[in-house]
Amino acid sequence: MRIFKKILPILLLCSLQAYGQIGNHQHKYTGQNVSTHIRSRILDERKTLLVQTDWPLQDIGFAIGFADQPNFTQFFKKNTGVTPYEFRKEYKVSKPRDNK
Repeated sequence: MRIFKKILPILLLCSLQAYGQIGNHQHKYTGQNVSTHIRSRILDERKTLLVQTDWPLQDIGFAIGFADQPNFTQFFKKNTGVTPYEFRKEYKVSKPRDNK
């Protein structure tokens, strides 16, 4: 247990330093910080699920890691300006239908 107490601060410092290095590289090559990049990737995945599936919003939120649908909706609207329902509805209206 004593060894763990001595090693833990070192491990924490190493992980924070690695995170900082990742952040520096991320910003250098994409112009985004790590948290912005992660948020963007999460939103892209949600948009894909909204457009390509008929899953209920609650299931999409849960699949992406939200415990409940209101938090999913709030996050989505804060970052896109529309609710997931509105996004899906707008996509279906603007998407050309196949005439098969």
